[in-house]
Amino acid sequence: MNGAPCVNCAQPMTALNFRDVPISVCPRCHGLWFPGESVRIVRTMDTDRLSQLEALNKPVAHVPAPSAGRFCPDDMNELRKHPYAFDRQVVVEGCDTCEGIWFDAGELDTLEEALALKETAGPPPAAKQTAAIAEVEHLGEMEHLSKVNAALEAIRHRILWPGL
Repeated sequence: MNGAPCVNCAQPMTALNFRDVPISVCPRCHGLWFPGESVRIVRTMDTDRLSQLEALNKPVAHVPAPSAGRFCPDDMNELRKHPYAFDRQVVVEGCDTCEGIWFDAGELDTLEEALALKETAGPPPAAKQTAAIAEVEHLGEMEHLSKVNAALEAIRHRILWPGL
């Protein structure tokens, strides 16, 4: 894919094979293009390898986004914005056809920071409250079932051994 146009600034991108992950980097705006097969590989990367990859994606002087939309460098379909699956506040641009993902300069860092904050923060208070209520309700149901089971056992005992 060497020479495919940059999604952001149309500059020909440079194809790289970063630790067995094929990607393309824009020399002008430092955007990164991950073809679909690369996205699957990156999901399994450890933190050190991701940090090295982020070094390629450092912010530079502002390059204005194209006004007419962005297009996949592989198949020229329009890129769509998708909320990141694990954090709906992080939005990534991707190709629905080839499943490639585009990161503007610095966006990889932003994604990592958002995920780190989410990891340390734990679930939101509303989710904790909902989980606690469900736990209490579950314990109440278990206690009720235990009492019903004891009553049924006593009835069964009286039916089987009426004189005891």
